[in-house]
Amino acid sequence: MRAIVSVSMIILVLGLSACNPFEDFTKVKQPKYTPGVAFPLVNSAFTIKDILNKFDTGGYIDSVDDGIVSVVYRGHVFTAQGTEVYDFPVISNIPIPPTPIGIPYPSIQGEKITKIIFKEGKLVLHIQNKPNMFAQAVNVTVFIPDLKSGNQSVQAQMTVPINNSGSTQTISQEIDLTGKILDLADDNITIYYNATNTSGQTAIFPSNELIFSFSALQYSYLEGRLPNYTFTTIPRDTVSLDIFTYNIGGTVKFKDPRINLIVGNSFGVGVTAQTDNLYAIDPYGFAQNITSNYNNVYPFPYPAINQVGQIAIDTFKFRGSNSNIASIIEMRPRQVVYEVSASLNPDNQPLGFVTDSSKFDIWVDVALPMWGRTSGLSFEKEFDVDFSPFEIVDRAGFKLITENGFPVDLEAQLYFMSGNVVLDSLFSNGNTILKSATIDGNGRVIADEIATNESSFTGARFSGIKNAQKLRLKAKLLTYKNGSQDIKLYTDYGLRIKLGMTAGIDPFQ
Repeated sequence: MRAIVSVSMIILVLGLSACNPFEDFTKVKQPKYTPGVAFPLVNSAFTIKDILNKFDTGGYIDSVDDGIVSVVYRGHVFTAQGTEVYDFPVISNIPIPPTPIGIPYPSIQGEKITKIIFKEGKLVLHIQNKPNMFAQAVNVTVFIPDLKSGNQSVQAQMTVPINNSGSTQTISQEIDLTGKILDLADDNITIYYNATNTSGQTAIFPSNELIFSFSALQYSYLEGRLPNYTFTTIPRDTVSLDIFTYNIGGTVKFKDPRINLIVGNSFGVGVTAQTDNLYAIDPYGFAQNITSNYNNVYPFPYPAINQVGQIAIDTFKFRGSNSNIASIIEMRPRQVVYEVSASLNPDNQPLGFVTDSSKFDIWVDVALPMWGRTSGLSFEKEFDVDFSPFEIVDRAGFKLITENGFPVDLEAQLYFMSGNVVLDSLFSNGNTILKSATIDGNGRVIADEIATNESSFTGARFSGIKNAQKLRLKAKLLTYKNGSQDIKLYTDYGLRIKLGMTAGIDPFQ
């Protein structure tokens, strides 16, 4: 009676899968049980980018040159913005003359500022109205031709009343500088006043009673010969290379490792950076200096005076021909560490600009193109599986079809997993070998290698994997031609697997 009920149930359960048969699995070898229904478990493909694109410390996958996969690690240093490179000189309590006179604009570090656009700040006018200084009220107009709002020069009007008291009275007025432009092309601030009494007669302040000061200045734009400024707040940065510690086993000798020091500059003047320290940390914790023909000095490009807001970018390339990067990577470093200092306008260029948002950036990319010789490069991938509908199945047969798109042999095994516990493996007699794809004379894959492997599970053995929730594929790239020839792993290289199962029951049990 059990056989009749079981047969009916298995046909009902598995028949749905049989309605959509899995390609290539109709010829799975049948153990001696009946009935048997073939259906798919896994049909998946993944490329070398999928395999490598899981990192704990910031690596990402890119492609270089003609599509070779490259593992890239990036570090980033960002300086403070342009507001830190210039401090305004103190301009306070300067007498205003009655005729146009240029007041020299002070220089602190030898800079020559020719134009300022203010982000904020104030120009403050003060009049000391001394007792009986004027017999009549006086109207005062202060002219500042070099300070403009749009295209109009800034003026200010003030009134000095008659002061018959015994003490000096202070009269003040503030001019908001936000958005205003100060033209310093002749190194001077031109400022003067005109004063008339109520009778229309010219009035003159007797002794520096009319003065001006600048207060709380901030700039949005500076132009001219900028100061030579040293950036002192650049932190040390570390690039961790987890490809050597986390995700892949085996060994790889990279033929063309690279470090790219990428700089971006939105200051409108030259910046020169220097790597005060640039070294790698080997697996034993020792520092190994990275050297190159650059001699640790890197001049930045910069946008022209008519390119405000743009970023000029350049790349300093460390290669095997100009550095010791090849030997550094061969020791499988865990980290690349760099400390950078930088200076603004080191050559005292006569004309440049800086905005309050100007900055420079430094990125350090460690790029490892997958081109070289490999031995035991390994990877894993998991697939969900559910055998609960097949509780009454007594025995099963599995058929694995692989399409190897790598130019090396693969050693592969498929494990049945319950959590992290291995219940069994597909091939009980050890790993299976998947032959290399077919390559042309340049070592480029032109045809995948297709292979079929089968495995039978008796009733007892199949019972042991019924609680599996996942299938874990483990694969290892074997050394190509005994390590005598380099290979290149391109973005389209990968592996496709198809796994099907034929299941049934023994009607005589």
